Amino acid sequence: MKLCKVVGAVVSTIKKADLKEHRLLLVRELGKRSAETI
Repeated sequence: MKLCKVVGAVVSTIKKADLKEHRLLLVRELGKRSAETI
């Protein structure tokens, strides 16, 4: 349940972000978190 909320928050943040660099940072951060979870 928590993971769904995190993903939803990240997706909404990515939609708000206009800079591609910012998106890359978010993707990297999400990758780190998902790697730790798995």
